[in-house]
Amino acid sequence: MSAFPPLHRTGLAAAALLMGGLLTGCRSDTVWSPDSKSIALDTRGLLMTFDTGTKSFRKFPDPALKAINPAWGPDGKSILYYRAKVANEEVSTLQLASLDLAAGRSRVLMPIPAPKAPANPD
Repeated sequence: MSAFPPLHRTGLAAAALLMGGLLTGCRSDTVWSPDSKSIALDTRGLLMTFDTGTKSFRKFPDPALKAINPAWGPDGKSILYYRAKVANEEVSTLQLASLDLAAGRSRVLMPIPAPKAPANPD
């Protein structure tokens, strides 16, 4: 059993581009870039950006870890997010990471230790 609390299903749907360039099915933590030209989102654990000018998605796959809660760096050149290894809805690994958009690579800024289980008083 993981020391992290279980993840709950949130009904995430893949973001879809519909009439007039509207984005639907995104989580409420979808965030605009500082220049308002791109949107960062995580869809079913996949980190993506959406360019509003070209109306195209760019995916940043990480097969081993799920992306959670992206946030833009102040200069718009990076995205900070959590990376989690999830099995049976339980988190076994959690990290704070930064994605360099130009290089398309992530690096771990800080591993987040699992909370300690309370001691059994028996």
